[in-house]
Amino acid sequence: MNFARPIQGTSRPRMTLTSIRAVFCMNFASGTIPGARGWGGWQNSKPQTKMSKHKNHGAWGEPHICYYCGQRADTIDHVIPQSIIRALSILDDKAITKSVLRNRALKVWCCHECNVLAGSSLQDNLEDRKNFIHKKLRKRYSRLINLPEWSEGELGELGYCLRNYIENIAKIRTHVQGRLRW
Repeated sequence: MNFARPIQGTSRPRMTLTSIRAVFCMNFASGTIPGARGWGGWQNSKPQTKMSKHKNHGAWGEPHICYYCGQRADTIDHVIPQSIIRALSILDDKAITKSVLRNRALKVWCCHECNVLAGSSLQDNLEDRKNFIHKKLRKRYSRLINLPEWSEGELGELGYCLRNYIENIAKIRTHVQGRLRW
């Protein structure tokens, strides 16, 4: 570290601004400063889901697709939420547990947004869960979906920045509508 000469009458060296920054950066990186989210410690606050060896790829290297919207899947959705499975295990009633779990897929690949929207809700089957998520997606993007369409003539009258903004919104709307049609 870069220490300056000691303060007169003490044996403790005084720290310069450079050395204070160095100490702070070392503590920040190691995660020892409470509440700091740096390069270490609490770097990734999103819990990781254990997946296959090749995280986003299935057989023959093809990426997984979200069951609910068709985007690239990066998480696993527990169709019967883990909170409900834990609650059933506390009850220790095997008959109820079997009736809930009977003939049901327990996990499907999905994108992060669909997984968050599904939350810990419980539906009767996968199709009902898909409709539930689509309803939430429609609600989330309702303002975007209901925006008016612009003709080429109307876009031609606009300035560069506004035209670019509206064209980008139209691309996002097309993407969201594709997810809802999936």
